[in-house]
Amino acid sequence: MVRKHLLRAYALRKNAKSKKLGGEKEKMETKNINYLVISLVVMMVVSALAMPASATITPGTFTATLDAGECVDVEKEVYLPGHAPRVDVIFAFDLTGSMGGIISTAKAKSGEIMTMLETDYPGVDFNYGVMSYMDYPHSYSSCGYSSQYGSTVYGDYAYSLDQSLTSDQTVVSSAITALVLGGGSDGPQDYTRIMYESYADTSVGWRTGAKKLVVNFGDNVPHDCNLNEGVTTGIWTTGGDPGRDEVMGTADDLDLQTVLANMATNNVIWLECHTSTSANAHWTYWTGITGGSVYITNSITLADDVVGAITAGISTPHVYGLHLVASAGYELWVSSVPAVYPDLTTPTTVTFTETICVPSGTAVGVYDFTVSAMDASSVSHGDQADTITVPDGERGNCCACPTGTCDGCPCTCMVADDEDDCRDNLKGIWVGADGCDIGTNVPCDEYTCEGEECIPEFSTIALPVASILGLLFFFNYRKRKREQ
Repeated sequence: MVRKHLLRAYALRKNAKSKKLGGEKEKMETKNINYLVISLVVMMVVSALAMPASATITPGTFTATLDAGECVDVEKEVYLPGHAPRVDVIFAFDLTGSMGGIISTAKAKSGEIMTMLETDYPGVDFNYGVMSYMDYPHSYSSCGYSSQYGSTVYGDYAYSLDQSLTSDQTVVSSAITALVLGGGSDGPQDYTRIMYESYADTSVGWRTGAKKLVVNFGDNVPHDCNLNEGVTTGIWTTGGDPGRDEVMGTADDLDLQTVLANMATNNVIWLECHTSTSANAHWTYWTGITGGSVYITNSITLADDVVGAITAGISTPHVYGLHLVASAGYELWVSSVPAVYPDLTTPTTVTFTETICVPSGTAVGVYDFTVSAMDASSVSHGDQADTITVPDGERGNCCACPTGTCDGCPCTCMVADDEDDCRDNLKGIWVGADGCDIGTNVPCDEYTCEGEECIPEFSTIALPVASILGLLFFFNYRKRKREQ
């Protein structure tokens, strides 16, 4: 469309230069050219602004009728804007006494933080949830470390899911406002337990295909038998983590390195909003295992720091391993060319030729499933809703032939579900699986047969012919007027 108007603008300019136009006529011609150029600029700006704000699959839906064993190809475009289209965010709060200032700020700023995210990324589908913790309210001795972990006086607890993931910001803000400070006893906290619950607690409600972020507000280090593992030499012990049963030395005890590796396997990213610079190298290493980072914050800059951390977390300058995945139970129905895009720099648009094949022996019925453009981290970059109908009875060709019997007027056909569909809906003649090539159904009364050629009826061509004759008359009239 834009190219066509550019060519027209060029022709108008050339015409204005090559002809000696009168004063008013020349002004009018120049004015028309200027209007056209302005219109083109507006069109290009609007086109740029109309780019999708989030990742999309085109077409977004697909419907077909296929017999068992039959296949169909679908051309699919995936647009990648540079950020995840669906994001789940858990806010996790250390509620020990030293976190009082941050917690007060978080209560006051939680609504602002979510509003800032929704404003900055209007095309992103956000869900939010809330976790809280202090420490295990018991005394432990393990790994050369002995201490009371949490306070029994202030009602300390090891873990609470205060709000599962939801799009209701009011509910999330209320859950944060309701948080109550505990005490804590020793310095370290049970961060390892919170990391574990981020993938082990099925009540959290992570959505399939969403980017999963845990934003933790803390100021110390986890309990572990050696915090230096992977970071530096020597042993730094803060005692083991007893796990869900809160009994040290049992099968569910938690190891920090194992838990971090499992977070990475489950594609849960840890973003540490830390109020202390101590152990920064350790937190950098731990968060890095999950694909996250550590951010130093305080009560004054909290809102901006959190939004910055989440912005970095959802950014996808590269998308690795993009491939098509059908929903559970339909994996074998779908294949594509290419099978995978190993590394894509965003923003970009890529194309898949998707092949949907109904397995042999599939029962008659209607099958609804989703095909997602998934990356190597199981983040969906767009979904297509597919509906495939497997019909009851024989499918075949429904043909309609032009009036007449000459060889130059062949039948044209389209596929019908059955004889009734052919006769009642397509107004054709049922020929089953034999007889004609698949094409577009042509009603029998639109053509007549003349010699060896198929000639459209007058009503089909009269208006176009009249239009052409009218244009020829008009241009000849203008030519004669100019020659006078």
